[in-house]
Amino acid sequence: LGWQPYVFRWLKSRMNFEISINAPKPQDTVKEIQDFINQHMETVLDFRRRECIELFPTTDICAVRSFTHMLDAVANPDAIQFTPNSLPFSPQAAGENYLPNIRMLCVFALMWSVGATLVEDSRRKFDVLIREIDSSFPSSDTGFEYFPDYRTQTWKPWEDHPEIQHQYQPPEETPYYELLVPTVDTVRYTVIVGQLVR
Repeated sequence: LGWQPYVFRWLKSRMNFEISINAPKPQDTVKEIQDFINQHMETVLDFRRRECIELFPTTDICAVRSFTHMLDAVANPDAIQFTPNSLPFSPQAAGENYLPNIRMLCVFALMWSVGATLVEDSRRKFDVLIREIDSSFPSSDTGFEYFPDYRTQTWKPWEDHPEIQHQYQPPEETPYYELLVPTVDTVRYTVIVGQLVR
């Protein structure tokens, strides 16, 4: 049967969710997501199978489920903001930018689901494919180095995250082995995992 029946069922639940959050034009939103999946998912999964190396192998259905879970986590009014001073995900505040926000989040979810288990060299290959889907990424680094900014409809680098930009001051009397110095990786993974476990 493949992963398509799962997506068909998930899109129905996404429609109900869009209605429950009073999103503008829920039918258009679900159609946008469905079109995105129909246009890109099989191509991306096939590319991953043929051209990439994973740290640990994952099945197509696992990657698709990860995509839907990630999209449900970030395209949600209860989502954690990517930065403390960024706009929260809000269907009402987005207005005409709601569908572009959804498109950006689909790309973000695709990278961090299908591409999450790839080794560094394969991430660079995968990035070329992602840029064919969304050419708005800055030309430096891979798409994995960016997060969506709803205010400007652009991709912002994780290295500009406020937790990395300010000088780190460890809490007083914290034992050395309990210190966690903010880096691009720790901030990025804290935000992404935080989206999924809230």
